[in-house]
Amino acid sequence: MSAICISDLHLDVTVPKRLDALNNLLVLESEKVEAIYVLGDLVEAWVGDDDDGQFADELRTILAGCVQHTALYIMHGNRDFLIGRSEERFSRNAE
Repeated sequence: MSAICISDLHLDVTVPKRLDALNNLLVLESEKVEAIYVLGDLVEAWVGDDDDGQFADELRTILAGCVQHTALYIMHGNRDFLIGRSEERFSRNAE
């Protein structure tokens, strides 16, 4: 099984290059691997799933595009423990 593990990206609206880099990684690699695991702290802070800001929307779009090609699993970290069920929908195997 081929997989990519990423962690501690601490994505934040103040550093858009990190979000662009994640997007590039997922676009290039999601079709080549069977799964991508995010092992905590994907974002610097997640204020809740009801965040409708541009940054949160862009991140949701990027993650949704990824799962069109591979399984995506997100584990909570201490910075993004408020990611709830609405974001876990990106995992193909989420219940």
